[in-house]
Amino acid sequence: MAFDESTHESARSSASYRAIFDASVNSILIIDWDSGRILDVNRKALESTGYTADEMRALSAEDLSDRQPPHTGAEVREYIMLAREGRCPMFEWRRRNKDGSLRWDEVMIKPGELAGRRVLLAFARDITAHKDALEELKLSEEQYRRIMGVNVDGVVYGARAAARAMREHGGGAIVATASVAGLVGFSPDPIYT
Repeated sequence: MAFDESTHESARSSASYRAIFDASVNSILIIDWDSGRILDVNRKALESTGYTADEMRALSAEDLSDRQPPHTGAEVREYIMLAREGRCPMFEWRRRNKDGSLRWDEVMIKPGELAGRRVLLAFARDITAHKDALEELKLSEEQYRRIMGVNVDGVVYGARAAARAMREHGGGAIVATASVAGLVGFSPDPIYT
């Protein structure tokens, strides 16, 4: 009877582990301590990469990289070495999916133990949308600076040229009207009213 109870307890424990493992919103990869091969993955990792569980188990962590510096095998090995020492920082990684598409992940690798076996646990969160939004913001800011630079530079260079002409002709006036006045119709400004 004790054998049956321990067998059932082990099965319940295994089912609980798998339920928690697969419920994670982050990809989780269990990596072999020595070889760096993928031993197991959760459902989110399969959804994110497009691989099946069997295909993932045939890969190494390096196989999921875009293989362009700084996302090559050498960097994977460095992160794995740091993880074995328990001092791997969180890092961004360019992941190549089964279909060849590239995505950005934020990754943390930690040492662990499962069923008495030393393993590395890799937790990955897709940050592609966040990185794309930051890039759009950067481009938008660059565009804004170019537009404003034309406005400001135009006033500065125009004023310089006008000042030279005024010196050569014995005087004059420079009138600089802000672009915002043209948008809102600033009433004391005779040019825009």
